[in-house]
Amino acid sequence: MPDLSPAASPTALRPITCYRCGHSAPVSVKAMSVFCKKCQQRLVLEDLRITGSHPGRELTTCGNVIIESSAKLHIQRVVGENVLVRGRVVATIVARGVLEIARDGCVEGDVEAARVVIREGATVRGRCKIVAPPQPEPPPEPPAPPPQSELPVEASAVAVDAPAIPPASSLPPPPTILTRPKLD
Repeated sequence: MPDLSPAASPTALRPITCYRCGHSAPVSVKAMSVFCKKCQQRLVLEDLRITGSHPGRELTTCGNVIIESSAKLHIQRVVGENVLVRGRVVATIVARGVLEIARDGCVEGDVEAARVVIREGATVRGRCKIVAPPQPEPPPEPPAPPPQSELPVEASAVAVDAPAIPPASSLPPPPTILTRPKLD
């Protein structure tokens, strides 16, 4: 699992992706929760370690989730950046990064992740969906430069390298023009 420990710099940022709308944004590594700028919902950023049970219906965070071998979860959804299951989980699991089910881990429910690691001895009962990892939003394109105004150009101000006109003796003779006499 990636280490997301706070950096020494107080202005260090880490990218997060909203687990409700999918909007990506940089936040301080020291932040514990933020509001998504797109959907205006509160996002939990903390890493969670579950050693027993969880009283709610959902367990959601933008951080990592570790479900220890002593944990027995029976909830609707578990959502996290990276999820490690060592215990028993009856839920749908969504991991934006890596979902790892350890040797003694047991999952009953559908799983969705960018990468799934199932160790020997682990149990999974449900559907498995591999999704592309979230891509950061491209930076906005810089505005186009304003069109240059068309100013009249004087012939003397423009230097053009035109081929020199050959001397008259090297030119071919002019074409002969035949005309028909007019009939009255």
